[in-house]
Amino acid sequence: MDDSRKNLVSLRGASAREITRDALLERVSHERELRNFARRANSAALFIQRVWRSYNVTMKVALQLQEEWNISVQDASGRMRKTWISCFLLRPFLFFITPLSLRQCTVQGQAVNSMRTCFLILLENLNSTAVDINFCSLAIGTIEEQRMWSYQVKKLVSLCSFMLSDYDSYSLSCSEVAAVTALLMRLVITLTDSRAWKCIPDENLEDADRAVKGLIRFIGCDKSGLFRSIGRYMTKLNASFTLQSLVQKDDKFLITASAITLLLRPFLAFNSDGNESLTLDMQCAAEQYCVYILTVPWLVQRIPALILRALKHKSILMPCFETILILMNYSTMDISGVSSANDMPCVGWVLSNVISLVTGSDNGSIQSSSFTDGVDIVKYVHVLNILADRLLIKIENNRLAKKERLELEEDGSSAGTSGEKTFGSLNYMDLLRPVCQQWHLSKLMVTVKSNTLTDASDCFTLNSDLKQIKGKQKQPSKDVAAKWVNVLHKIGGKSQTNADYGSDGNDSQAGYTQGKTNPVDIWDVESLRCGLESISKEKSCLIHLFCATYAHLLLVLDDIEFYEKQVPFSLEQQRRIASMLNTLVYNGLLHNTGRQNKLIMDAASRCLQMLYERDCRHQFCPPSLWLSPARKNRPPIAMAPRTHEVQPDVRSDDNLTFPSMGSFITVTPHVYPFEERVQMFREFIKMDKTSRRMAGELNAPGERSVAIVVRRGHLVEDGFQQLNSLGTKLKSSIHVSFVSECGLAEAGLDYGGLSKEFLTDISKGAFDPQYGLFCQTSTSERLLIPNTSARFQENGIQMIEFVGRIVGKALYEEILLDFSFSHVFVQKLLGRYCFLDELSTLDPELYRNLMYVKNYEGDVKELSLDFTVTEESYGKMHVIELRPGGKDTTVTNENKLQYVHAMADYKLNRQMLPLSNAFYRGLTDLISPSWLKLFNASEFNQLLSGGNHDIDVDDLRKNTRYTGGYSEGSRTVKLFWEVLNQKNGVCFLSLLLAVHELHYLASNIYSQLLLSIRLHVMCLFGQHLEVRMWSGYPPPLHLPTYKRASTLRAKLLYAINSNAGFELS
Repeated sequence: MDDSRKNLVSLRGASAREITRDALLERVSHERELRNFARRANSAALFIQRVWRSYNVTMKVALQLQEEWNISVQDASGRMRKTWISCFLLRPFLFFITPLSLRQCTVQGQAVNSMRTCFLILLENLNSTAVDINFCSLAIGTIEEQRMWSYQVKKLVSLCSFMLSDYDSYSLSCSEVAAVTALLMRLVITLTDSRAWKCIPDENLEDADRAVKGLIRFIGCDKSGLFRSIGRYMTKLNASFTLQSLVQKDDKFLITASAITLLLRPFLAFNSDGNESLTLDMQCAAEQYCVYILTVPWLVQRIPALILRALKHKSILMPCFETILILMNYSTMDISGVSSANDMPCVGWVLSNVISLVTGSDNGSIQSSSFTDGVDIVKYVHVLNILADRLLIKIENNRLAKKERLELEEDGSSAGTSGEKTFGSLNYMDLLRPVCQQWHLSKLMVTVKSNTLTDASDCFTLNSDLKQIKGKQKQPSKDVAAKWVNVLHKIGGKSQTNADYGSDGNDSQAGYTQGKTNPVDIWDVESLRCGLESISKEKSCLIHLFCATYAHLLLVLDDIEFYEKQVPFSLEQQRRIASMLNTLVYNGLLHNTGRQNKLIMDAASRCLQMLYERDCRHQFCPPSLWLSPARKNRPPIAMAPRTHEVQPDVRSDDNLTFPSMGSFITVTPHVYPFEERVQMFREFIKMDKTSRRMAGELNAPGERSVAIVVRRGHLVEDGFQQLNSLGTKLKSSIHVSFVSECGLAEAGLDYGGLSKEFLTDISKGAFDPQYGLFCQTSTSERLLIPNTSARFQENGIQMIEFVGRIVGKALYEEILLDFSFSHVFVQKLLGRYCFLDELSTLDPELYRNLMYVKNYEGDVKELSLDFTVTEESYGKMHVIELRPGGKDTTVTNENKLQYVHAMADYKLNRQMLPLSNAFYRGLTDLISPSWLKLFNASEFNQLLSGGNHDIDVDDLRKNTRYTGGYSEGSRTVKLFWEVLNQKNGVCFLSLLLAVHELHYLASNIYSQLLLSIRLHVMCLFGQHLEVRMWSGYPPPLHLPTYKRASTLRAKLLYAINSNAGFELS
C-alpha cells in the first residue's frame, strides 16, 4: 500500500474524501469550541436581556411610585401620625430613591425635590411631643415597629453615606444638593441622639437608648460605609474653607460639622468608662476611624478650628492608638485608606495626622508647645515608632518603582496629584517637625524621669535598627514559635535550656523525676502561683495576645499538624504552655484576680480549655499536669460543692464572671481527681434531695412516689406515656408494676429493685438501634448517638427528650446503665462546641476524606465538589446547603478550608442540634448543667456506665453467703466458681451482675462509698437454675445441684440471657 494512504481513515458515509486522523480530531475539536462559544454567547445574551429588563422594569416602577408618592404627600393634611410616616412616607420613598439615585450613582433634580420634601416632613415630625405622632416612638413600640424603625433609619444612614461619597461631583453645579445634604445630616444627627427625642416618657428612656446604640453600632461598622464616605468627603475640602479666621456657617460647614459629629458618636456611646480594654463596638469604630479618617491627607488643616477640638480629645485618640498598634501588625494601614498611593503611603498620613492631633494647636497650626490634655505619652511614643518604622519600610519597598512613577509624572499621567504634597504654604515635612523640636523632647524626658515611660524608653532605639528590620522583612521568620516559647519561659521563670526534654508521647513525665523533685511540682509554675498579680503589665499583655491568637489557631489546627508535624510547637512545648496556663487560670480564680483582668483571664481560660479537651481526646500531657496547681491548696471535697452553690452562675460564653473560689470548680474542674469530682457530684445530688425534703417534697417514704404499670413488651411506650409529662417531678421515687408477656401482673413488691430494673430495661430498649431513636457510630467502639431520622418519627423529638430524663433519673438515683455515648454527643450535653478533629470519633471515613481535600495539592475543582451535603431519610434523598447559595458555590483552592470546616460543623453541630437539645432538656430536668461540667466526655460515660473495670472474683467469693444446705465446700458451689474462673468466666459474671444490678458496685470508683460485692447462693431442688429479680439485697441465685460443669455453664447462660424476670418463679 502507498505510504501516503497508510494513515488515512475512511469516514464511510460521512464524507466523500478521506482525511487523516489528526485533521479529523482537529476539526471535531474546532466544531466543539464553536458550539461552546455559541452556547456561552446565547447564555450571555439572555443574561444581559434579563438584567436590562429587570433594570427597565424597576425604573418604570420607581418613577410611577414616585409620582404616586408625590400625590399622596400633597394630599396629606393635618398632623401625620407615626404609622403613616413609616408606611406611606418612608417605605415608598426608600424604595424609589434607591434605583433613581443610588444605582445610577447620581442625584437628579426630581429626586432632590422628593428628598427635600421627605426630610422636611420628618424633621417637623420629630419636633412633636405626642407619642402617636413622633416617628421615633416606633423605636420603643412593638417588636415589629422596632424592626421597621431600625431598618428605615439604617437606610437613611446609607443614603447619607451615598450623598457624602460623591458630594464634590455635583455640589458645584447644583447648590440645592448641598441644602438637601445638610437636611439629611441634620435628620441623622437627631435620630442618633435619644435626648433630642421629645416624645419619650421617662420610663422608656432605656429602651430608646438601646435603639440608638443599635443604630450607632451600625454606623461604626464597615457595612454602613459612612466612615469611608466621610473620608472621601474630607479629602475634597480645600484650604480656603478651613483656614479662614471666621468660620462661615453655611450648608457646607453644617455638613462638615454633622459628619464629624457622626464620626464621634460611637466613641461617646460605647465609652468603656475608664476601662483600659476596648469594647468590641468601640474597637470596630476605631478601626474604621483609623483606616478612613486618619489616612486623609492634611486632615487637621482641612477641618474647621471650631470642630478640631473634638478630634483632639483623649477619648478619641486613645482608642485610636490601641487600634493602630493592632492594625499595623496585620499591615492593614498599608493597603487601606483614602490617600493616593502615588503620593504618600497611607501610613505616612496616619503618622503626620497623629503628630498634628497630639501636638498641634486648636487652629490647625503646627506651632505649639504642649501635648493634648490627657493623652497617654507611652502609647503615643509606641504609635510614633511603629508608624515611622512601617513608613520607612514602605518607602524602601517602593524604591524600585520610583523611576516608573517619575516617568508617569513626566508623561502627565499623574497630573493633579502633586497638590497632595503641599497644602497652602506647608509641605509634608512640616507636619513631622514637632517631634524634633526641643519642647517635644524635653517633655518626653520629663516623662521618662518620672518612671512612667520606663518600659517604653527602649522604643526610641527602634529607628536605629531599621536596616535589620528591613532585612527580616525579606525573609519570613521561621522561629516565631521559638520566640513565643522564650517569652513564655521568661514569664514562667524557666530557662530555654531547661525546656529541652523529650517531645515524644505521654511518658515524658519521667524526664522530670530527676533528683529529689516531686514530679507533680514540676508542672506547678511557681512564678504564677499568685495569678496575674505576680507578673508585670507588659507580660500580662503578652499572655493576652498569645492566648487570643493561639486559641484561634487551635480551632483550625488538625491532629496531624498538632501531634505528627508538631507545628507550631513541639509536644513538650505544648505541655509547658498547658502547665503555665493551668497554674495561671487556677490561681487567678482562686485569688479572685479575674475581675481586674477579665479579658486576659477569659482568653487564658478559653485557650486552656481547648488544650485540655484536645488532651482528653488524644492524650499528650501526663495526668499530674492538670492536678498540679491545686495539689496543696484546693478546698475540701465536702466544702467545694457548697461554696459553688452559693456563687452566681458561671456561663460558658464570652461574658465570664470570676467570683472567687466557686468558679474555678466550673472553669477548671480538672484540678480535682476524677474520684473526688464524682464525690462532688454525689454531694450535689445529696444537697438537692435535702433541699427538696426541706421544701416538703419528701415528707415520708412513698408519700410522693409515682406509681406506674408497664408491659414487658412495651416498656418504652408505656414509660413515655406515664412519665414524660412529669418533668422535674421525676426526681421522686417510682413504684413499678410489671405486666408479663402473657398479660398477667407479675408478683413482687417494689422496694427499689423493680424501679432499677425498669430504668435499666427501658434504657436498653430505647438505645437499641433497631428502635430508631439512637444509632451506633462507625468507629470500633460502636458508641451511641441520636439517629437523625428520629426527627421524622412520630413524637421522635419528645421521645429523645424522655430518654434524656431516663438517663438523668439513673444518674440521680446512682444507677449505672451499660451504655456509652459518642464523644461528640456528650460534648453537646456539656454545652461545648465541636470542631474539625472531633469528627474522627464520629465518622472516621468522612474525616479522612476531608483531610484529603484539605491537603489536596492539585486543583480542588477536579473533585467536582460544592457546598452541599446529601442525606437519605426513609428512602428519600435530601440536599442540604452548607451555606446560603451552596448549590452554586464550587469548592476551589481558595475556599476549600471553608468547605472542610463547614462540612465538619454540619456533621458535628448542626445536624444533631435538635436531637441533642431535646436530650439536654430532658437530662437537665433532673441534673443541673453545672454538675455535668465537672466532667469531660469520657468521664461522663464513665460516670454513666461505671467504666470497663474487671470484676474481682476473689472478693465476690469471700462475700458470698450460702443457704439451703450449701457451703463453700459443696461440690456444686465448687463447679460454680470453676465456671466463673474459666477464660471467659468474667463475661458470665459481668452479665450475672448486670442482671442483679451489682455492676454498679463493681466499679472501682465507688468502692470507697458502697458496700463490698456480695452474692446470695441458695440451694434449689430441681433441674432449672433461677436468676430471680427481687427487691432485696443481695439478690439470690437459686442454684440446683448440678454434677457437671458443662451443664452448669449452659444453664447459667440460659438463665442470664432469658431476662424473664419473675416469670421463672
